[in-house]
Amino acid sequence: MFLYFVSALFLFCDIIYCSSLNETTKWPSKISLSQAEFAVRLLHAAARSGKSAVLSPFSVAIALAMINAGASGTTRKQLNDVLAKGTSVDALKDYFKKHLKNVLTPLGGFQMNMASKLFVQKNLEMLKDYKQMIDEDYASKINEIDFQKPEIVSSEINKWAKSQIDDTSGELVEDEMFIDATKMVLVSMASFDAVWQKPFNEFATRNQTFYQSLTKRKKVSVMAQSNYFDYYSDRTVSAIALPYKDGKVFMYIFLPKDKYGLIAFEKTLTVKKMYRIIRSMKKAYVDLVLPRFRMERKFDLASALNRMGVIDAFIGEANFTGMCEELLFMSNLIHKAVTEVNERGTKAATNGASKFEWNFIPVTTSLPIQFIADHPFLFAIL
Repeated sequence: MFLYFVSALFLFCDIIYCSSLNETTKWPSKISLSQAEFAVRLLHAAARSGKSAVLSPFSVAIALAMINAGASGTTRKQLNDVLAKGTSVDALKDYFKKHLKNVLTPLGGFQMNMASKLFVQKNLEMLKDYKQMIDEDYASKINEIDFQKPEIVSSEINKWAKSQIDDTSGELVEDEMFIDATKMVLVSMASFDAVWQKPFNEFATRNQTFYQSLTKRKKVSVMAQSNYFDYYSDRTVSAIALPYKDGKVFMYIFLPKDKYGLIAFEKTLTVKKMYRIIRSMKKAYVDLVLPRFRMERKFDLASALNRMGVIDAFIGEANFTGMCEELLFMSNLIHKAVTEVNERGTKAATNGASKFEWNFIPVTTSLPIQFIADHPFLFAIL
């Protein structure tokens, strides 16, 4: 269990963010920028408890796009505005269809596992065209289930969840989540697997104090290496980019200068600010110390989405006539994301032999920069 306060933003995000944010000649496309803004807003809305939070905004966006395609009226407007205001439903569908395929295709040691499924009340007559669209455009299925039997419902949803992400622990849903009025539940899951381009030497891993808060500290396993990385620093934050094997996807770590300043940093975080930090990074020789950790977190995102402006979808005012002619509203949007960071990469397999290759490091005449992640930080996989 990862006990310290760390936030993961954009986790398992659409790969296009990586190419866009590292591109020196152009700004990200309108939809990509809207999705990045959605990710930041989702973090602000969901991670309100002061606990570690791991989210896959792209996975959540896919799930919302699925129901947006069957929405009408104010319900559609609210969903559309939170996903990409000013963008048509068809443009969103084309965007997600294209990039969903890209994200789910293994790429040079990069693998994302993501699944979304709509569970609806048994015997509801779902429109044939909508069911076909969910299948063809979102690689998903609609599962009919009897919400009047909550024990069976929770068992079936949990069984499906474990079949999608086999290393998840605990139950995704409980019987108490389902009441007589429940007619539709949306589930979104994601995990990520990639190996570092510059792996850590396991022999360098040691125990070190992690400062959770003014009153809490904990001994944790930390990894260490000295190498050249893209790096940024100003008076409030230091940031570093750790490349994965293919060199196209990075873990960006944002470490506040104030040891207990992560909440304050997150409150001021915007897409433009993150983009500026990444664009301003320069190659530097860094002594890097990073905790080895596993994070697993589930959310019922209904309240978070309410705060973001998605209201009607969760109440009797919902208009989902594009998927069903009967009155239908969403009771829950359950999201779970899992990640593990170790010497080999992110959720990289730990079984079997581990080979560490020594890379030649040019001699530097200046002292290395210290990047010691021994207090709450934010990371983003882009």
